[in-house]
Amino acid sequence: MKTILLLALLFCYTTSKAQDSIKIKQIDSLVSVITHSNWPVQQDSVIQDYPSIGLSMKTYITVLRYAKELKKYAQVVKSTRKEGEVTMQDLSGSAFYYDQDKLVKVEEFFVHEGKENKMGWYYADDKCIYHSLQSAKAADRAIFLVDLANTFLKKMANPSGGIIPR
Repeated sequence: MKTILLLALLFCYTTSKAQDSIKIKQIDSLVSVITHSNWPVQQDSVIQDYPSIGLSMKTYITVLRYAKELKKYAQVVKSTRKEGEVTMQDLSGSAFYYDQDKLVKVEEFFVHEGKENKMGWYYADDKCIYHSLQSAKAADRAIFLVDLANTFLKKMANPSGGIIPR
């Protein structure tokens, strides 16, 4: 009896993992279609300088839509910090991918002192189904990214002088 119960639990676990794997592959396929599409792209940039704290940032924003539906919202931030005689440059970015006005994936990266860190987040029905961040704060980050993604959706639907026009 214990063996049957153990096998049933193992089967359920592997089945749910297999379903997640299939969903992740489907999301990656969708992201590939979006990335390689010829859909119209809108781009803009913002410069933010804070000389009092030695910080300068330039943010590049890219928006991709298909038939008024937001498909991708990406931002890359180049920052320069001066601390005394030392100047440090960092590069970070994120790309939010959508399907039918729902977040499906977020890709993030950060380059500091030549070292690059990449993270990926996969979503279904506004819930994270997989992420590559190895941190105790990963669940909080996943929720934050959904909230941020929904903010982008609202901003694109009702722009009020934003940097990317509708």
